[in-house]
Amino acid sequence: MRYRIFVQSAAILLMLALQVPGAALAHDGPARIELNRQQTSSGAELEIRGVNIASEQPITLALVGAGDEYPLGTAIGDVHGDFVIGVRLPAEALAGAYTVRAF
Repeated sequence: MRYRIFVQSAAILLMLALQVPGAALAHDGPARIELNRQQTSSGAELEIRGVNIASEQPITLALVGAGDEYPLGTAIGDVHGDFVIGVRLPAEALAGAYTVRAF
C-alpha cells in the first residue's frame, strides 16, 4: 500500500514539474556571431547574425583569414545587441579558412 502511494505521489510531482514553464533565455548568454552556412565560395551571399553584440551601436564586420582582411560592412545592434545583415563575400578572397569579426 505504501509503495502504491509513493508511486502515485511521485507521478503527481513529476506531472506538476513538467507543467511549470521554464525561464525564457532569449537574448541571454555570451556575444556570438552566427552564419547561415559554414562553407561557401568567394562572391557568394552570406547572412550574418549577431547576438548580444552591442546594444544600439554600430558594429563593423570584417572577413579575416589567409593573411588578408576584407570589410563586410556595418550593422546597428537593436536594443538587445542583435542584428542580421546580408553581405556579398569578396570575389578576390582566396580559398581557405576565414573568421567573421565584429567590432
